[in-house]
Amino acid sequence: MKKIVLLATLLITFVPFSMAQFDMDEEIMKGSTLLPSVGQKLVYGVDYYGNSYDFIVTITSLKDGISFEYEMTNATNTKGTVSISAKAMDDALAQNNMFSGGEMNLLNKTTVWVSHKVFTDLQESGVAGVLPDGVNQTKLRYKKVAHDYEAMNGISGKKMNNLSYVYAESDDQKYKYWVHLDDNYPLILKMDIGWSIWLKEIKK
Repeated sequence: MKKIVLLATLLITFVPFSMAQFDMDEEIMKGSTLLPSVGQKLVYGVDYYGNSYDFIVTITSLKDGISFEYEMTNATNTKGTVSISAKAMDDALAQNNMFSGGEMNLLNKTTVWVSHKVFTDLQESGVAGVLPDGVNQTKLRYKKVAHDYEAMNGISGKKMNNLSYVYAESDDQKYKYWVHLDDNYPLILKMDIGWSIWLKEIKK
């Protein structure tokens, strides 16, 4: 009887660990990881309900959060700066996905990146709450980890085709996220929330 009780106790103890959706250490070795650096440019394609343009992010600081400059190749050549606080990068669920130029300081929202909490929740439980418009919360559910995202390396001129990501979507498939496999800086490689944005080139 004591052996049975001990076995049951051990199973209960180890169940939470077995519920992890993927093993980060194992998966990180299967593809490539983008390491963010000051001066790095991330060129995104945007399809905003049929209006197409580029959204170009230039990282200016990785201290106490993330700061970057951005410019768009839209009709008004929108430009601005964004600072995401360290706290927001740590635990924010809300996102800012609209840019109108000027200076923006995000204290409780992220943009371009999801927070460490969102990434960790997808990894550990398979479900993460997000607010894509900063107001209405939805749940993203883990679907898979893959290592086949493609983007151009602007330095070498060669295409990378093995970037690693975790893919998640809402139950109604209205929101879809491809998040880079980096628990420190979980970059959004691609996002479809009615309109879409996708990383297509990395420059330095």
